[in-house]
Formats: sequence, C-alpha cells, structure tokens
Amino acid sequence: MIQKVSLIEKDGTLTNENTGGTYSDSSSFMANVGKIRTTELGIARIKKNIKLDVDDIVSWCVQRIEQADNIIRKGKNWYVYADGVVITINARSYTIITAHRHYKGNQYEVIGFAKHNETLEDMVIYKALYGDGGTWVRPLSMWENLIEVDGKTVKRFEKE
Repeated sequence: MIQKVSLIEKDGTLTNENTGGTYSDSSSFMANVGKIRTTELGIARIKKNIKLDVDDIVSWCVQRIEQADNIIRKGKNWYVYADGVVITINARSYTIITAHRHYKGNQYEVIGFAKHNETLEDMVIYKALYGDGGTWVRPLSMWENLIEVDGKTVKRFEKE
C-alpha cells in the first residue's frame, strides 16, 4: 500500500509534513513517484547491495521515498536519502538504478543541505547514527566520490 505524502513548499524547497525531510527542487520527482520502476538487473543489484530480502523492491523503495530525509537531483539522477540508504533513480525514466549503504557499514542521517558561504559549493549536513552521533558537513561533490581503503579504490558509499 502506498501512502500519500503531504508536502509544503516554501522558498523552492518542499518539506514532508510527516517526517520534516526536505526535497530540494523535487516537485516534479514527487509528482511522478507512480512511474518508478526497475529492471531485473536492478532488483538483483539492490538485493545484493543492501542485503534485502523482500519480493517487491519497487514498493520497498517507494516507501523509503515517502519517508525520505532528503531528495536531490544531481545530473541525470535523483538521489533519495532514507534510513541510511541512498537510492539512485534515473531522472528521465524513473528507473531505480541501485541502492546502497555507506562504505564503512555505518548508517548516517542526512539532515540538510547548505551552501558554502564563500565558494557557494553545495554541502551535505549529516549525523552519524552510531557512537556519539556527531554532526558533520561534507561537500556534496565528495558524497559519492572514489576513495582509497586498504589499498583499494571504492566509492565513499560502498556497496555491501
């Protein structure tokens, strides 16, 4: 069953009334949630990446979208941040490409987005959902970049 999402628009940002999550310029995305689909390859990839054991991957993803912390568009894809998972969706076809967790296996909550006061670079504000739960900021461009871990090059959000 798909729940309706109550969104409030203010200054170009949509806010989910239920969760308080923000959606940067995503009204067209939310208006097309019903078009979201994936492929057999996408299903296999998502199940493997996040060790998911459900039959209906699309419904699982739509539920995360409805409760998302943040939704942003970067280039040709939408990125949905919810429950420590990032769901990547093609912006034109609304096809779920993949979903994955952070490379360290820890979970983080994206709590907002901001711009650097001097460079105007897009920044991600996030909170660790482990340990002391520290709050951090990182450039959006670094969010999915490649890093070196134990001599191997991996995405910052490593697929499990």
